[in-house]
Amino acid sequence: MSELAEEFQEPLPGRRARAREAAFQLLFQEDFNRPLMRSEAEAFLLAQLREGELMLFAGSLVDGVRRYRREIDREINRHAEHWSVDRMAATDRNVLRLAAYELLYTDTPGEVVIDQAVELAKRYGTSQSGAFVNGILDKLLRDRWGAFESEDVPRRADRPGGSPLKPPTSSGNP
Repeated sequence: MSELAEEFQEPLPGRRARAREAAFQLLFQEDFNRPLMRSEAEAFLLAQLREGELMLFAGSLVDGVRRYRREIDREINRHAEHWSVDRMAATDRNVLRLAAYELLYTDTPGEVVIDQAVELAKRYGTSQSGAFVNGILDKLLRDRWGAFESEDVPRRADRPGGSPLKPPTSSGNP
């Protein structure tokens, strides 16, 4: 993992963007290796972010993707025409998982999530990654909320019960 982090020395601008980048790097590493123990993940986030608030944000993103990965992958597969998550490049797959988690389970504005995901995809993926990620996330957001513009997308407080979306109960996950 440190090789991936060292290859891209200059972090993305913005505090939360840096946290998303660190979360992406952890998810990418776990895609090829065993999941990191909490202490290993925390040490990585500390080295990358050095701020408790950012470490908590990045850690919550990683934990959320881990927890809802099955549901997230199902949503990505539904919106990726002629692609499956398993066939996608690892960079694109993990950027999509991270962004889909934020779109589906947090109150972060959709356009912010998509913009950040496209930037990560361009930075770590191929020349086509940005457009690929943008297309899938845009479809997911439009399907879920019927709009793209952030003012048209219901926030957590506007959703029934004022809570994030819950995964289908048939999957067996909480």
